[in-house]
Amino acid sequence: MADNEKQNGRQDHPGDEASQQAQQTIARFINRFSQSAEGYLSLARHAAMPFILTPELLNYIRTEFLSDQVDWVAEADLLLSDLCREIGYEQYTMKPDVRARLIAEAKRELGEPRMEEIARRLLTWVNHLAQTNPRIRPRDLQAQQWGAMVYLKERREEAVREMTSALGKVEAATEAAREDFLDRAEVARVSAVIIDLAHQLDQLKEHRELVEHAALITRLLNGATGAVFNFETVTLDARGEVIEDGRRKGAARQFIEDLGDEVALEMVEIPGGTFLMGTSDEDYEKVRKEYERYWDKESAERWVRSEMPRREVTVSPFFIGKFTVTQKQWRIVAGWGKVARDLESDPSHFKYRKDSDNRPVERVSWDDAKEFCARLVKKTGRLYRLPTEAEWEYACRARTITPFAFGETITHEHVNYNSEYPYAEAKKQKSRGETIPVGSLGVANAFGLFDMHGNVWEWCEDVWHGNHDGAPTNGSAWLSGKDSSLRVVRGGSWADVGFGCRSADRYDYHQVVRYGSFGFRVVVAAWTS
Repeated sequence: MADNEKQNGRQDHPGDEASQQAQQTIARFINRFSQSAEGYLSLARHAAMPFILTPELLNYIRTEFLSDQVDWVAEADLLLSDLCREIGYEQYTMKPDVRARLIAEAKRELGEPRMEEIARRLLTWVNHLAQTNPRIRPRDLQAQQWGAMVYLKERREEAVREMTSALGKVEAATEAAREDFLDRAEVARVSAVIIDLAHQLDQLKEHRELVEHAALITRLLNGATGAVFNFETVTLDARGEVIEDGRRKGAARQFIEDLGDEVALEMVEIPGGTFLMGTSDEDYEKVRKEYERYWDKESAERWVRSEMPRREVTVSPFFIGKFTVTQKQWRIVAGWGKVARDLESDPSHFKYRKDSDNRPVERVSWDDAKEFCARLVKKTGRLYRLPTEAEWEYACRARTITPFAFGETITHEHVNYNSEYPYAEAKKQKSRGETIPVGSLGVANAFGLFDMHGNVWEWCEDVWHGNHDGAPTNGSAWLSGKDSSLRVVRGGSWADVGFGCRSADRYDYHQVVRYGSFGFRVVVAAWTS
């Protein structure tokens, strides 16, 4: 038993709940490759030190240290696993708790000499890129270099001096940064790098003053841009009528990301928690009968089964857009320099309405949405991305277990959907037949998010799987095992019937399609803010 647990990364390890979740994530990764578990685990431990992983860097690490232990295919398996998340074009980062745990295991299992050698090879790689690739900015390599230097005793003080100097330079501009978008992003970026390195490397914790100072700057920036906002939400019975005491006020926190030209993203703080994702066995018949009101029996059964099995999922805190991305927000970001692909400045079908600026952008593919996020990352220093499917449903439900965040059904007054085909006992009403400005119906869910049901389908990060069997339970994206060109959409749209807008409803589309009912909202992990 002890040897098996050691091989699968499940050694006794002191830590909090986050550490235990990281342990489970690592174990799931290793268990997928039982025939080569030792080699895969060793690759993950060697790859934990770099702040950002690229295919080229991971290949360099494997060939330098593990070429006789694990094949090249393990590189792709690692980058596309639950251990990592994509943050830009061919750029990945390990989740902080996963990275910290793997480094702790690496120190114990590989020994300090090997860890120091990894750090030296990483510095060699960084210096090589800096000299041979003029497209890479020094700031893009800064975190990699600091992380390696901190691990080497002879370079640690130099790294601390560099970090202190960098933080001092951006802090000196803090007052101006409250007005200047780019300066504020640079303050946030440098502070986040220092905090994350302290999280993964014990050596930096010796310099508590620097780490606490970075944390303080981060809090000051969030305080400068964040605020509490108020909203109204409702709870409806099966007929679509507001229940007694069902109309109530709520409050949530948000930060504002200034995009320029008096346009901003409003990012709402979502607390972490555990919820039941999907449709239960007990609800299966009820939901299937709703589908059969408008679909054939075979299709109804197939799509309800795609929402099963229901399971418990734990989600870490994050920020998500209060609204889906609007047409005016899209135009601003589409005007920034491209990362991997060009973006059409005005792709939407409903762009000629007088209120189109505040309508959701649509006719954007999953690939387009990813490019939008990549440009935000490059501009702001925050790790913007699409929500995982689990994050999306958790945010949509907002601690409810009913078919909709608003209760047992939805109505034309509260959701923009094809209300000629209602859910439960709600009355049939004439459909609007097009998108409407975001938030214009005036009601949010209990987290303060608008239009999670209807208006436009919302792209998620995940690869499509036909059901939830085997899906991650830690809130991460499910990126392996199926056709990666098929991606998940959630929430329904202005064109969809009532059951298609439920919290648990899910659908798949090819990542390149662009329809007038497809949009998205963005997420940024709480630790980067």
